[in-house]
Amino acid sequence: MTGPRLHFAILVACLLLIAACGASAPEQPAANESAAPVVVAEATSTPLPVEPTATSAPVEPTATPQPVAQPAPTNTPEPEADWTQTAALVDGLYVRGNPNAPIRLIDYSDFF
Repeated sequence: MTGPRLHFAILVACLLLIAACGASAPEQPAANESAAPVVVAEATSTPLPVEPTATSAPVEPTATPQPVAQPAPTNTPEPEADWTQTAALVDGLYVRGNPNAPIRLIDYSDFF
């Protein structure tokens, strides 16, 4: 089994494998399930009864002004340095970034 026959056998095996991985057909509902009537309830609104009372008078809120403590002003924070734009020449090498950084990346390149 060489040549075109082997290629055909592999093709058929792959097609059967792909067909087996496909989803099955959706289940059809039984005849007695689809014949059942569907009942839909409609929403109705019922207004609440309003009972006016002649003896009650509207109550006004009695708010007393409370003094509000003013927060003390704070110093304006100083912005951090933009280390992406900082470069220096140290020991004949160009150094870019924060000199106190916890990680140091050394790049050996001919493009500087």
